[in-house]
Amino acid sequence: IKFFINKDNFTKTKLLILVILSGLLSIICEYTIFRKCYPEYISNLSTCKSPISMQGSIIKNYFSKINNIDKEDIISIAITPCTSKKMEILKFNDIDLVITTRELAKYLKEEKIDLKQLKDSSFNSLMSKGSGGGVIFGTSGGVMESTIREVYHILYKRNPSKKLLNFKDVRGLSNVKEASITINGVTLKLAIINGTGDARKVIEEIKTGKVYYDFIEVMACEGGCIAGGGQPRVYPITNNIKLKRMKGLYKSDKRMKIRNASNNPDIVNVYDEFLDKPLSDISKKYLHTNYINRK
Repeated sequence: IKFFINKDNFTKTKLLILVILSGLLSIICEYTIFRKCYPEYISNLSTCKSPISMQGSIIKNYFSKINNIDKEDIISIAITPCTSKKMEILKFNDIDLVITTRELAKYLKEEKIDLKQLKDSSFNSLMSKGSGGGVIFGTSGGVMESTIREVYHILYKRNPSKKLLNFKDVRGLSNVKEASITINGVTLKLAIINGTGDARKVIEEIKTGKVYYDFIEVMACEGGCIAGGGQPRVYPITNNIKLKRMKGLYKSDKRMKIRNASNNPDIVNVYDEFLDKPLSDISKKYLHTNYINRK
């Protein structure tokens, strides 16, 4: 977002690779690709924590305060489609336990728990509204689409256009998807890498000047988190199955009243009452991380 606002300070002589590693918090890419093979690009990685790490941090440091609860008394459990989240929580201390969707389903079956038969009960709500932009994070291209929506909303002070709410150029299962979009007078070249297998190929092409991108999304699992290692096992998990799962998220996004994050009153409240503003010192402390070049 800072790039769009300060576009006059940007020159294409500087290689800008903003890699969003949704779901894995770059556990795989950071260690196996960037630290080992491309340490010169470490500073180009997005510093945003993954969604569960952000929420875990907010629960322990904000939710605990407004409810007068000692954060040491809170057990934070994340249910995820991603097995590497179990490794991620070793890096941060705000999530106590990670259970995959497959593990949860297995537990429910073993205990003969039928969710449809359970009675509704109250719960402590924290950021319970959600947004369509959050829902589509689970698909390849979803992080890119959600981010572009948000940038548009912040810069133009209005809701994204219909095209950006249905940004088909970044959707689908192609190994490398490309798109261009003009926002705030700047035309951006976007790339979505569907699976880490093509990440090195694209980086090598960037290094040699064969291609240029301003904004890159990398998903470790082909199709995105909908095909994560912790999801229900289907053999073989065909492209048709992945597309059906992706379509389900896009349907949910379309039905939601809130389509991008900054329209979510829960998010607004967290910033007003705790984080101040994006990239404030306290925001960086709780929502961001750092990458160290250890070569």
